[in-house]
Amino acid sequence: MLRSIFQKVRRFDAYSKPLEDCRVRTLSGGAVTVVSAILMVVLFVSELKSYLSAEIVEELFVDTTVGDERLKINFDILFPALDCQFISVDAMDIAGQLQSNVTESVWKDAIVESQATVNAKAVTEASTASANPCGSCYGAETELTKCCNTCDDVKRAYLLKGWVIGELDQIVQCRDEEWVRKLRTSRGIGCRVHGWLEVSKVAGNFHIAPGSTVKDLHSHVHNLHAVGPKSFNTSHIVRHFSFGTPYPGKQYPLDGQNAITESGGVMVHYFVKIVPTVYVDLEKDRILTHQFSVTKHQRTVGTADSTGLPGFFVSYEFSPLMVQLSHRDKPFAHFIAKVCALIGGLFTVASILDSCFYKMSNLLTTSNLRIRKEN
Repeated sequence: MLRSIFQKVRRFDAYSKPLEDCRVRTLSGGAVTVVSAILMVVLFVSELKSYLSAEIVEELFVDTTVGDERLKINFDILFPALDCQFISVDAMDIAGQLQSNVTESVWKDAIVESQATVNAKAVTEASTASANPCGSCYGAETELTKCCNTCDDVKRAYLLKGWVIGELDQIVQCRDEEWVRKLRTSRGIGCRVHGWLEVSKVAGNFHIAPGSTVKDLHSHVHNLHAVGPKSFNTSHIVRHFSFGTPYPGKQYPLDGQNAITESGGVMVHYFVKIVPTVYVDLEKDRILTHQFSVTKHQRTVGTADSTGLPGFFVSYEFSPLMVQLSHRDKPFAHFIAKVCALIGGLFTVASILDSCFYKMSNLLTTSNLRIRKEN
């Protein structure tokens, strides 16, 4: 009974097998088999890695989080040519909240490349100038003011001319000014500014700039103590800058950015668009964080036709949309289907190639035999 059933089933065999003695093995067939086997293994491993890695699905919806939610700004920035004593970290927003010269969660580490010393020649020139009965006004002399014996006289003469005063360190009368002395003795000293601060979730501005901050009810300004903006070299290297909590695969567009200049008085402004993001991991835990894109703008300040302050500035605003990134497991059936399709497809292509090579080889052999017979 079973034998008859097996006989009937055997009739449906679509893969008939020739006898071992009737099989022909060729070099081209072996090469095709080896290459196909290698490709099958490579594609299988690639598909297995793709299956084991979780798929991240992005969803967009309107951000409904409240406006009084706090946003954490993380930063680690090097200023190789600016001493820490001149640096102030500030943040302000369109709601009027101001954080001036933040120190609680901000650390400043000095970077000493070469200890600067007071130039003896400058000290000598300064003492000579104080003894000189008629000091130079550096081109700002008038009929009424022909001599400038103090730093204030030089500043007043420039103000009357409508000129912007340059580096005070180059003016002999001003070399005894407190901030000028500090600048002269801090050459070769840099600063690493790192830490974090929290701001409201509204558009605002975050900056690291020189000068002591002065605030009142309506404004926020930096007092450079009459030292020209070009005296401050705000070249910087961004080691890290981010908003919110990190998550696996998060991108940091500002990391590695730098603005290195030989002269001072450069304002580097980064315009940032923040996208609120919810990251859902494999355990379904939700992480509320933020992604962002950035555009850089750089310009020189301190000239007669320009205004502004040298430093590192970040102006940010929020997108009205929120992105949710969630992990989705891939079905095992899809993995099996893809593997079967890959192996089956390669096997079919290999069979076609082997058949073509075999027929070409037979044609060449037959043509060679005919040529020999004719000769």
